[in-house]
Amino acid sequence: MERPSVIHKEAATRCLLHNWTCYAEERSRFSWARERLALQGLPGGGLNMGFEAVDRHAAGVLRYHAALRFVSRNAPAVDVSYAELARQTNRFANVLQGLGTGQGDRLFLLAGRIPELYVALLGALKNGTVVTPLFSALGPEPIATRIQLGAGQVLVTTDVLYQRKVRQMRAHMPTLRQVLLVAEDGGVTHEPETLDLATLMAAASDSFSIADTQPDDRPFCISPVAPPARPRVRCMCTRPW
Repeated sequence: MERPSVIHKEAATRCLLHNWTCYAEERSRFSWARERLALQGLPGGGLNMGFEAVDRHAAGVLRYHAALRFVSRNAPAVDVSYAELARQTNRFANVLQGLGTGQGDRLFLLAGRIPELYVALLGALKNGTVVTPLFSALGPEPIATRIQLGAGQVLVTTDVLYQRKVRQMRAHMPTLRQVLLVAEDGGVTHEPETLDLATLMAAASDSFSIADTQPDDRPFCISPVAPPARPRVRCMCTRPW
């Protein structure tokens, strides 16, 4: 199909407002103390990134507003509300707890910008699990090296990426206890020594007690040898305030 060389966009047709109307003004008054006051915090005084990103909005007037929008070339855009994202991330956090993965354990993500990527990331944060994203274009050996250096215990990836880049290197990742697979065709996976994520999610509870993490706890672990990722927009977060 022939594509236009120039895509024209009119500001008046955009449905989302800019978060910052004047960058210089926002920059001049920025402070970490001021930003901290904008966070709600947990009832017991903790600070959990998954709660701040999802649940505090799902409990308010933005409950049914779009938290994420996924745009595909061959399908209509799909919006995920804050309420639905809260339910799905709670389910994933329960999946982790059911596998014996808790606060401080290491989870690695190897996937494109699919809904399960964001559900797993936010659900792991709500569980207090340390998250490490992997660049999906990496080869089998760099992936295995990063998982082993980071003492990865759980990996979330797709069945296709697992077959191409992980399965042959599984023996070189002795710390990796569980691999959760997403079927790229939307079905159910049947890879040996792996678990089907959709099946686990369907059996998990929508309710979850969010981990009482603290500001100094480590939510993410980025490998120092990972190449810089080039940003490509596949989803967008709407302005939550």
